[in-house]
Amino acid sequence: MTDVQASAAEAAASQDEVLTDWAAEDGQGQHEDRQQAVSRTRAWRGTGDLNEPLDLSSLSLTALSASILVGLRRLNVDDNQLNSLPETIPVSIQRLYASNRLTSLPELPPGLRRLDAITWQHFAHEAGAADYARFLDRLRGTVN
Repeated sequence: MTDVQASAAEAAASQDEVLTDWAAEDGQGQHEDRQQAVSRTRAWRGTGDLNEPLDLSSLSLTALSASILVGLRRLNVDDNQLNSLPETIPVSIQRLYASNRLTSLPELPPGLRRLDAITWQHFAHEAGAADYARFLDRLRGTVN
């Protein structure tokens, strides 16, 4: 095994360990299916096709591990229970489908071509109203 292959194997094992730890964290939502998210992530990695989206939709996820996002170009986390996304979105992300009850967004990568995050807490009396307005301003400037 070459040094490059050994490094890649170590990185994959490290990411796999982080995913396993994330799936076992305390405080998950009642119907949250992180085990299925881990299974889908492993299957996606197994294909080796970075252009295929990783589909983590409809799993009742309340949080995402930043390690899931490593190497992704397209991610679908629609219809979960997310209030926020990880603080760091990799620059490799080009399309992000995150229709949830988001109240804030992290800094968006410059290469992001499409962001669908329409199910916002955007009513005037909601706590997320100001964040929503800022989000729309950032979206107009980022994804044009």
